[in-house]
Amino acid sequence: MAKRYEEAAKEMQLKVEEHKKLLSQYESKSHFYGRHEQSFKDHCQTLINAYEKAAEAGLSMANMHRRMQCFTQARGWECYHPFRLFSFHC
Repeated sequence: MAKRYEEAAKEMQLKVEEHKKLLSQYESKSHFYGRHEQSFKDHCQTLINAYEKAAEAGLSMANMHRRMQCFTQARGWECYHPFRLFSFHC
């Protein structure tokens, strides 16, 4: 499960890089976009922020799943059933 979240985070990071390139293109060649330049730049920046947050969330979820895996393995449990996490006694 952690690998899936990491892969999703990598995809989001690729999108961040792609939109940063677009943003720099909008900034360097603003005369091509006329009055729409600012809206394109704003839209790009909004997407960059959203993808960065999604990448951070994906890495956070991957770390959480790794910790849960370590926790269940330390207890000697064989599966990752979510209700099993609540059945332990400390």
